[in-house]
Amino acid sequence: MVLAIAKRIEETRFAEVKRLSRIWKLTRKDGTVKRFTNASGVLVAATSFDPFTTETFTPSEISANRESSRRTVGLDAETDSIASIISDSGWTIEDARIGLFERVRVDVWDIDWLRPQGGWLYHAVYYMVDVTFSGESISFRLATVAQLADAKVGRIYTIRCDATLGDSRCGKDLTGLSSGTKTITAVGDSPRLSFESDNTSQADDYWTDGVLTWLTGTNAITGVNKHQVKLSRQTDGVMELWTTTPYDIEVGDTFSVTPGCNKLFNQHCRIKFSNQANHRGFRFVAGFDKTIAGPDAVV
Repeated sequence: MVLAIAKRIEETRFAEVKRLSRIWKLTRKDGTVKRFTNASGVLVAATSFDPFTTETFTPSEISANRESSRRTVGLDAETDSIASIISDSGWTIEDARIGLFERVRVDVWDIDWLRPQGGWLYHAVYYMVDVTFSGESISFRLATVAQLADAKVGRIYTIRCDATLGDSRCGKDLTGLSSGTKTITAVGDSPRLSFESDNTSQADDYWTDGVLTWLTGTNAITGVNKHQVKLSRQTDGVMELWTTTPYDIEVGDTFSVTPGCNKLFNQHCRIKFSNQANHRGFRFVAGFDKTIAGPDAVV
């Protein structure tokens, strides 16, 4: 009876003083783990059912717009408020600019800051989306797995293949087809988009639509070091990318690139890769002209 009364008193005190603190843990695309808390001091908290397994969370200037928060019960899509984080240790504008925080997992716990090793009161898993940066702040939206899975998915009835070159559905072994390690020899007027290299062993456009991976240099950042090739030229090894690199491309940087595939049956699947048996497109689908043609039209 005495223990029950003491427990009730403790619960009442906890409810009155609201000793709640929130802690965040995220793993960036480059593998770096960041741990933050909105408490005024460092918290060593247990984030599992094992009280002896603890993690250290450091204070960070975090604010959240609770008015846009929506909680649901069940499997419905749930979204948390837009959060703003002032740039400090571990949160930099540069990291956000190059995409290290986009679509990374965020574990959120509510704990008792007086007894952080006593376990958590609330735990949720989110993913950071819509990351933006302005001035000295970083803003993003926290989306649940259910919300991310709410997107429409499925195959598209189209003449082009919908598989990715080299994946399990494509079945093409890319061993020996990649360029190997190549070196930048010159940089053009757009130092984050185009360059020349010693990659001149294949015909024009052989690498177009392929995936280029930076191996050395300032752009060789784990998680954000892959770019799609827009065009390639044999004579001088010129390449242009669809999206800009985080930093300027420099002479001496190295990369590798896989061949591109335009997803058409004859041009690439059959002739370029001899992989027609695994083509995932619908090559006999009627084109637009044939679809709208009248009974007397010759197409």
